[in-house]
Amino acid sequence: MMKPRLRSIIFTSDMVRAILDSRKTVVRKVIKPQPKMKLCYTAMGSSNVGKWTYPSPTAHKYWGDEWRLADDITSEDRAKTWNPPCHTDDILYVREIWARHGNPKAGRPMHYDYKADRDDPRLWDNGFIAEWESPVRMPKEAARLFLKVTNVSVERLHDAPLESVLQEGIATQCASCAKRCQAPDLSVGKAKLDRLPCAVEFRNLWDSKVRKAVLKEYGWSADPYVWVIEFERCEKPEEM
Repeated sequence: MMKPRLRSIIFTSDMVRAILDSRKTVVRKVIKPQPKMKLCYTAMGSSNVGKWTYPSPTAHKYWGDEWRLADDITSEDRAKTWNPPCHTDDILYVREIWARHGNPKAGRPMHYDYKADRDDPRLWDNGFIAEWESPVRMPKEAARLFLKVTNVSVERLHDAPLESVLQEGIATQCASCAKRCQAPDLSVGKAKLDRLPCAVEFRNLWDSKVRKAVLKEYGWSADPYVWVIEFERCEKPEEM
C-alpha cells in the first residue's frame, strides 16, 4: 500500500479554468522512456510495489491476449520498472501563472493573483499592467487548487475513449456527435473518429504540450503510451 504524498502539477491558465468549471478531471502525461507494450501495476507482495512493469509471461492466460508478452521483450526488459508521476490517493497542488502584489502602506494587503481569473490577463484588478510569474516559481503557499488522484492507468494515446477525452478540459461542444461521444467503445484514434471536433481539439491540445524537438517521438502522430491520471477537487490538506 503506497502512502499518499503531496505533489505539485503545472497547468496552463486555460486548463485551470477548465478545472474551476469542472470540465477537466483527467490529465495525460507521456511515459518516459516509452515501453514496448502496455504496462501493468505492481501490487503488494513485491519490492516494486507502486511501480509499473511488463506483465509476467503467463499473464495472458488470466487477463487475455492484450497482456501477452511482445516477442522483442528480453529478460533485461522485464527487469525494468516505471514510476508514475503520482499514485492513487496522492494530493496534487496546482501550480499556475501567478503574481503577488499589494501595498500595505497604501492600505492594500499583499495577496496572490492568478492569470486564469482575469478577463484581460494583462491587467491587475487595480488597472496596473501585470507582471505574471512562471508556474515553476510559484511557492506552495500560493496554491489555491488541490486535486485528489482517484486513478492512474496506462494506455496508448489514440486509445483514449471519447468520454475520457471530454474530461480533458475540451472546450468544443459536440452537440452534433453527442451520441457517438458517449459510446464507451469509441476511441479518438479509430477510423474517422479523430475528425470529430472534440477529438481534433484534444489532438491539438496534446501537440501544443510537446516540445518541437521531441514531437516526432511523443506527438499525436507517434501514438505514445501515456499515464492517464484521473482526479477530483479536494480541500487543502492539513499538512500545508
